[in-house]
Amino acid sequence: TVLFFPILVGYICFKEKRFRISREAVLFSCIGILSILIYFVYNYIRFDSVTDFGGYKETIVGSMNISPFLIFNNLYALLISPGSSILFYAPATVFALFGIKSFLRKYTNKGILLLSVIVVNIAFFSIIEFAYCGSGISWGPRFNLMSVPALLLYAGFGIDAIRRIKLRKYILIFI
Repeated sequence: TVLFFPILVGYICFKEKRFRISREAVLFSCIGILSILIYFVYNYIRFDSVTDFGGYKETIVGSMNISPFLIFNNLYALLISPGSSILFYAPATVFALFGIKSFLRKYTNKGILLLSVIVVNIAFFSIIEFAYCGSGISWGPRFNLMSVPALLLYAGFGIDAIRRIKLRKYILIFI
C-alpha cells in the first residue's frame, strides 16, 4: 500500500486534468501518513525497529538486488512462467494488451492511475529477490494480485476493440 500512496495522491491532484492541491488530497495525505506512522510505531514497539515486520524475512521478502539477470528472471516468473505467472492463472489478461489504448482514450486519468499501479507493482516485485522465484512457496500469481483487476478492466476494452476491428484471427495466436 505504501508503494501506491504517491500514485493515489497524484491522481487526486490531477483529477481535473490540471494540477491542483485540493482539500481531498491534503486530507487523504494526512490520513495516509498518520496510518503509516502508527504502523511504524507499532513495529518499533513490537520488534524494536520500524522496518522489521516480523515473520520470515529471508524467505518471504528477501532483499533488494538490481542485477539484470535477477530482474529478467523475476519478470519471467511474474508474467509468463507456468508456476506463478499472471497469464497462466488469469489468461483473460492477455486481452488487456488490446484495450489499453482505447481505455486511456476514454478514461485518461483513471487509465493512467491503473497503468501506474500495474507498472509499480511489477517493477517492485521484479527487483525483489524473493525465495523460490520460479514457483514460490505456493503456486499462483499472488504478487500480481493488485494488477489483476486493472488488467481485467483493460481486457474488457480489449475484447471490445477486437470485436470492432475484427482481429479475431490474431487471437488464435495467443490461444
